[in-house]
Amino acid sequence: MVLLAVSNLFTVIVFLLFMLMGVLIVVYIVRDIIRKKQGKTKPKKPSKKTNDNLIRQLISSLGGHSNIISISQDGSRLRFKVQDESLVNANELQNYPFSGIMISSGQVKLSSDLTKEEIESVFNPKGE
Repeated sequence: MVLLAVSNLFTVIVFLLFMLMGVLIVVYIVRDIIRKKQGKTKPKKPSKKTNDNLIRQLISSLGGHSNIISISQDGSRLRFKVQDESLVNANELQNYPFSGIMISSGQVKLSSDLTKEEIESVFNPKGE
């Protein structure tokens, strides 16, 4: 009798989990439809021209071409090795769509959607 009760309880729990998943799927679909009607879709990726302008502004904020020694990337974090840290304009960097900006030990680290390859297509740091 106890085994039958446990089996029925398990069946009820599985049924309720499937019902919950169904409700969540419906809510997600309805939310997506509402967002599309309100024009709140995912933003389009910026054009290459927009990225090129952003990269030029970034290079300028880092003290110009002559101040950047090298560029490296680890995931979404970009690392710029600079000759003179005092030439880096931290206030300007905060006006761009970067997060987690850190300046220390001759390096500028920031999180960005830009890639090392995109930056190097506009600017090739000296020494490389």
